[in-house]
Amino acid sequence: MTALTLLLLSPDAMAYSSGKTGSSVSGCGSCHGSSPDATTTTTFSTAKMVVSPGETIDIELLLATTTATLEGGGLNVSVDGGTLQAGSNTRTSGGEITQSQTEALSGGAVTFDFSWIAPSQEGEVTFYAAGNAVNGNNSTSGDRWTTSTMTLVVSDGCSDLDGDSVTDCAGDCNDDDASIYPGAEEVCDGVDQDCDDVIDNDATDAIELFEDLDGDGYGNSDVPVLACEGEGYAAADGDCDDSDAASYPGAEEIANDGIDQDCDGVDLTDTGNTPGGDTGVDSDTGGDTPGGGGGGGSDTSGDDDKSDATCSVVSGVFGMGAVWLGLLGILRRRQA
Repeated sequence: MTALTLLLLSPDAMAYSSGKTGSSVSGCGSCHGSSPDATTTTTFSTAKMVVSPGETIDIELLLATTTATLEGGGLNVSVDGGTLQAGSNTRTSGGEITQSQTEALSGGAVTFDFSWIAPSQEGEVTFYAAGNAVNGNNSTSGDRWTTSTMTLVVSDGCSDLDGDSVTDCAGDCNDDDASIYPGAEEVCDGVDQDCDDVIDNDATDAIELFEDLDGDGYGNSDVPVLACEGEGYAAADGDCDDSDAASYPGAEEIANDGIDQDCDGVDLTDTGNTPGGDTGVDSDTGGDTPGGGGGGGSDTSGDDDKSDATCSVVSGVFGMGAVWLGLLGILRRRQA
C-alpha cells in the first residue's frame, strides 16, 4: 500500500482537516468527545457591535486552550442573518465558515478571520461558533472543543421607541409619545404635535381670533385668523390702532390730543374751551339788565315782588289825590 493510500485512509484524514459544517451550534461531540472542554475557549471580536443595514464588517474568532498537548485548531461559524465571507485562513461552505486547513496553535491559541455583510432589515443577529483544539495524533481522541455565540445589532441609527411608525431620523420630534410625529393632528394644547417647530398652528380645534400686536386684549378686525387662544391673539376685535396698547374700544379718551383712544371714530373735544360752551355769562340776568328777567333768567321772583310793590305805591298816590280833590271841592262850595 502506498504512502498516499495510507494518508487517505488515515484517521486524521477522516477528521476533516479542512473543516466541517453543521457543528457551530451543537459542537463537535459527534467526533471529538461528547461534551465541551473547560480548558478551551472561542471568542468573537469585531470593531462594531451596531452596524448599518447592508454594511460589511471584519470579524475574528480566537481559539485558545490551556492544554499543552494540543497543537492545532479548526472552527465552524454560522449566522442567522446576513452573509458570511471567507478570510485569509478560512473558507465558506454551505453559507458557513470553516478553516482552510488545520491551523497550528501559537502559545496555545490561533485566530481565524472572515467578514460579514449585514442584512437589509434592522434587528439582532446572532453568530454561532464551535472551535476544536486538536493534538495531531491522527485520531479524534484527545481533542478539546467548545462553543460560543455573539449578537450584533443591525440598525440605521434611528429609533421608533413610541411605535408610531415614524423614527427620529424621519422627523419624529418626540419619540416617547406616539401622538407626536410629522403630519400628526395638531390641537390647541401648547404641544407641537406635527413636529413643524410651531406650537398649535393649524390646530383642528382652533377658533376665530384677531391678531393683537400691542397686547391690549383687542385685535385688529382686518386680520382675523383661525388660531388657539394665546399670546398674540385676542377674541375681541375693534382695535383701531394695533400698534398702541392705549387705544382700544372703551379706553379712556384724552381730549384734544388728536388720538381716538376709545376707537369710537372721533377725538374727544373739551367744550369748555370752544364756542358754544361755557361763556361765563350769568344765567340769572333778570336783575342785571333793563326790564328785569328779559334775558330769560331763571330767578324772577324778586322782580315780581318789586313790580307788585311799585304798583301798590302808585295806586296809593292816586288814591290819596282823589281824596284831596274831593275835600277841596266841598270847601269851595261852602265859601260860595
